[in-house]
Amino acid sequence: MNCNAAGQSPDRSDETGKLAGRVLAGVAKHLQTSSPSGVLVLETLRVCVAAQAYDDAGRRAGEADEIAEAALAALPEVPTGITRGNYAELLRKAAESLGWGRS
Repeated sequence: MNCNAAGQSPDRSDETGKLAGRVLAGVAKHLQTSSPSGVLVLETLRVCVAAQAYDDAGRRAGEADEIAEAALAALPEVPTGITRGNYAELLRKAAESLGWGRS
């Protein structure tokens, strides 16, 4: 019996988590460089996550879906009225918590 999340082996789950961290870091970079003083819109954030996952997965839809789901699950809460730049900082911390950016 396999009790791991989504039936994945621990190694695959760890890899997916790190890739989700990479997605969050990529989205953070985008938010910081594209209208950082603008208010973050949740729907736009979700689109950014999906697009970044698709790019990071080498444009393979199945793998991108898995990574995007993990990244969306790891998103920090979106405070009302937060700017894109300030949310980028929260995303960077979330990416680090998933193992992205650590040696």
